[in-house]
Amino acid sequence: MTYRRIALGIAAIMLATAGMGCGSNTLDSGELHDKVSGACDVAHKALTLVADPSGADQVRPFLNQSSAISNQLTRSLKALKPPSDTQASYGLAVQLVGEQAAILSKGAKDLTLGGDPVIVMRSVADQTTEIAQRERVTWESLGIDACANR
Repeated sequence: MTYRRIALGIAAIMLATAGMGCGSNTLDSGELHDKVSGACDVAHKALTLVADPSGADQVRPFLNQSSAISNQLTRSLKALKPPSDTQASYGLAVQLVGEQAAILSKGAKDLTLGGDPVIVMRSVADQTTEIAQRERVTWESLGIDACANR
């Protein structure tokens, strides 16, 4: 996997979400659904371009690339202003996306500090699994399947 393809994926997220949250306009539920679904679709496609690590030397690039995409998604989602009746659930869902991005970033940092790739990957997987389940349920409650299934 080349960094160029990952960078293009991140750029695609940025383009797909450009202008989201500009001004003080609160989105209606349909607009929120469409914009969030678009952002999650683009992020999902970018994440599928990240090759699963098949060796210890590939773990850090995997974590770095995955966290970069997840961090961009988090920033894009935070820029949106959901309707008042969905603010709490939406805020929780975005928070959970951010938590997963932070775990991926921490895993990459742990490797830089000499962590064992197998142990780091297990830790990342264990931590993100529970959060991903909570995130999926939250997106489903909002009716945003594109994010629930990413």
